Formats: sequence, C-alpha cells, structure tokens
Amino acid sequence: MPSFDRPTISANHRLLILLAVAVLARALTFGNPVVHVDEEFYFFTGHSMWQGAWPFVDVWDRKPVGLFLLYAIPAAFGFPAGIWAYQAMALASVVATAWLIARMAERLGWGAGATAAGIAYILWLDLLGGQGGQAPVFYNLLMMGRPGRSSNRIGESCAAWVLPQWRWPALSSRSNIRQWSRGWSSACGCSLQSGGGAGRLLP
Repeated sequence: MPSFDRPTISANHRLLILLAVAVLARALTFGNPVVHVDEEFYFFTGHSMWQGAWPFVDVWDRKPVGLFLLYAIPAAFGFPAGIWAYQAMALASVVATAWLIARMAERLGWGAGATAAGIAYILWLDLLGGQGGQAPVFYNLLMMGRPGRSSNRIGESCAAWVLPQWRWPALSSRSNIRQWSRGWSSACGCSLQSGGGAGRLLP
C-alpha cells in the first residue's frame, strides 16, 4: 500500500514545477496594462505618488495605503516596464504561496499530494480573477507566512496594510482581519484536500 504522507519529489523540483505552472497559467496577461480595473488604479496611484501626489488627498480610494505603496515600487520603472514589474512581483508571490501550501500539506501528512495542492492554488487564482496583481495575490502570502500563534499579530498587522475594506474603521478591527484569516485558512484547506485526493491517484 503506498504511503500518502511522503513527498514524491524534492523541494527544488517542486519549486520549478510550481514556477512553470504559474508562468504558463499567467503568460497571457504578462505586459497587459488592463488586466483588471483595480490593478490599473493601484498602478496609477503608485505612479502619481512619484509625481508628488498624496493618497486620499490628491488621489482617493477606499483601499489601504499599503497597496499604493506596494505598487509605487514597480511604478518607479514607468510604463510599460512597471507593468511587467508588478506582474513579476505577483508571480513571485503566487509561487511562494503555492510552495507554502505544499509545505503545509506535507506537515499535515499529505505529502504525496503536496505539489498538487500548490498547483490547485495557482490555477484557482485564474478562475477567480486573480491572474494579475489583485490584493489577495499578495496578502494570501502574508496569511500563509504565519507558521505559529506567536507570529499572528505580525501577519495580521501586515495584512491590514493590503486588505481591501469597505470602511476605514474596519481596518482598526482585529476581529475583521481574523475573519479574513479564517476565511483564507478554509480556502487553503480546500486546496490541501484537493491535493491530498490527487495524491491518492499518483503511483
């Protein structure tokens, strides 16, 4: 009887597989400046900040300032290089999150399906509108980067800078951030279960 708790490939090979899948799944959007209206605005605001504009004063939106600061980094390269830059950042975040999901699967005893779980996350992003640089692409990594209870506050604080909320008071509510965290944990669990099921089909 095969053992489902043991990884079937090395960590380096898994990383290469996840990177290849992510590149193939997102290749059609590379260099596209109009993948999603939200990303257009984040990039525009980040670019405007380099021109001296202030978020929520000269350019207004309800999103947290962390998103604009994040996009200000690729916006410094101008257009169109900045578009490629933020999409490269999103690609790196997606691959890192998928790799952490695979690691979690191993720790939970689903090593044979760990890589499949990471691949499932990458593909589901495309199905749910996350093929570009939407906010969840970045804050999912922050959520997965919380290995223990002692680091919860750090992860929640970082996530508060990029989590889109309808009202500013919501950003000061730790309970709301925890709800986002629990929701993402549930979604991650679905990915792990899919990966674990796929692992049972592997030789």
